[in-house]
Amino acid sequence: MQIFCTKMSTMKPLTAIVCDERRAKNNGKFPVKLRVNYDRQQKYFNLGIDLSMEEFARAQSVKPRGDAKNWQLQFIEFETRAQEIINKIVPFSFYEFERQLLENKPPKLVVYDAFTDYIDQLKEEGRLKTAISYSSARNSLESFYENANFVDINVSFLQNFEKMMKLKGRTDTTIGIYLRSLRTIFNIAIEAEVIPRKMYPFGRRRYIIPLSRNAKKALTLEEVRRLYEIVPEPFSLADRAKDFWMFSYLCSGMNFKDIAFLKYEDMDDDTIFYIREKTKRTSRGNQRTIMVPILPEARAIIDKWGTKSEGKDDYIFPILQPGMTPEKQIAAIGQCIQVTNAWMRKMATKAGIKKDVTTYVARHTFSTVLKRSGASTEFISEQLGHHSLLTTQSYLDSFENKIKRSMAERLLDFSGLSIRDGSKEQE
Repeated sequence: MQIFCTKMSTMKPLTAIVCDERRAKNNGKFPVKLRVNYDRQQKYFNLGIDLSMEEFARAQSVKPRGDAKNWQLQFIEFETRAQEIINKIVPFSFYEFERQLLENKPPKLVVYDAFTDYIDQLKEEGRLKTAISYSSARNSLESFYENANFVDINVSFLQNFEKMMKLKGRTDTTIGIYLRSLRTIFNIAIEAEVIPRKMYPFGRRRYIIPLSRNAKKALTLEEVRRLYEIVPEPFSLADRAKDFWMFSYLCSGMNFKDIAFLKYEDMDDDTIFYIREKTKRTSRGNQRTIMVPILPEARAIIDKWGTKSEGKDDYIFPILQPGMTPEKQIAAIGQCIQVTNAWMRKMATKAGIKKDVTTYVARHTFSTVLKRSGASTEFISEQLGHHSLLTTQSYLDSFENKIKRSMAERLLDFSGLSIRDGSKEQE
C-alpha cells in the first residue's frame, strides 16, 4: 500500500522596498512601499515616505549621504520589522501580516499625511472623483497652514481658514466640501485611536461647518412641459441630450453616473432596481436598493437609445464600454454630462426658460415637483437614495412666489371678513 502525505509549504514571502510609479502625488513624487510576494500574490504597504525616482535611487545607493542616508535607514528599519513579523507567522497569511504590521505602525499626527493615506485608499477602491475632492481639500488646507498636526486644528484654526477662503472668493459650498473632508479625516483618526475624541473641533458649541445657500435650481412643471414639447432633429446630439435629461427626471431624479452604470439585469418589464454607485463602497452595511417604476416615456427612451444586445451584463446605454478603467469611465460620464448640459441650455433658451438647465437640475426638479404635488419628504428621500432627510431637504426647492403669496393671503380670509375693504363678505 502506498501512502501519500502533503507537506506544508516552506516557501517564505519575499520582500522589497520599491518606489510605486503607478500614481504620482500632486508634488510629482511617488510613495515608497514595501512589496510582499507570496504564493503568486503581491501586496504593497505604504511607508509614509514620498520620493522622486532620483531621490529613491540615491537612497538605494551603496554610500548614501544626508537625506538619502536617513531614507535608507528608514527602509531598513521598516523591512526588518516586516521580516520579524513574517518569521512569527506560520503558516504565513497576508491578513495576519497586515494586522500585525499596522498594529505597530506609528500614528500619523500630521493631518496631510492622514489625508494622503485616505486618498490612496480611495484610489485603490476606484473612487477617483472622491479622491480628487479630498486632494483639493488637502491642498487648500496645506496652503493655509503647512505641516499642521491634529492638535493644531481647533475652532480658531477653522474660523480663520473659513475667513481666508471667503477672502479668496470661495463659496460656502466649496468651504463646506473641504471642511467635511477634514472632518472625515478626524473621525478616521479618532476611530483608529490616533487622537482622543476630546480633540474633535466640530459640532455644537465648537465649529459649525457653513451650509451652502444655493439659488433655486428646480424647474416648475410648466417649464418641464415646455422642454418636453421641444422636438429636436431625431437622433441628433440635442435629441439624445433631451432624452437623457428626461430619463433622469422620469426615473426618480437618477444621477447620470447611475444611468451610465445601469445594466439590463437591473430592470424587469416595469421596474428598475439599482444601488447608487456613490454608496456601493461607503455604506456596505446599509445599502439601499432603489426601485423606480418605468413609465412608458422612459421605456421609449430605453428602446430608442439602449444597446441592442440586451445581455444581462450589458450596459443599457452606450455611455460606458466593458473593460474601461475607472479613469476612462469618469472621463466618458463627464463627457456625456458636458454635452447634455450644453444642448439643454440651448433648448432652455429656446423654451424661454431663464434657469441654468443642467443634468443636476433634473434631479432637483424631480424632488421639487413631487413635493409640490404633496409627496412626503420621506418618500422623496427614499427615491433619491438619501440616508438622511436633511440631505433631501437641501434638494427641495422653495415654492414659487405666487404660491407663497396665495398662501399668505389666506391669513386674511377668516370668518368671511375681508380686511382690505373692511366689509363682511356675503354668505
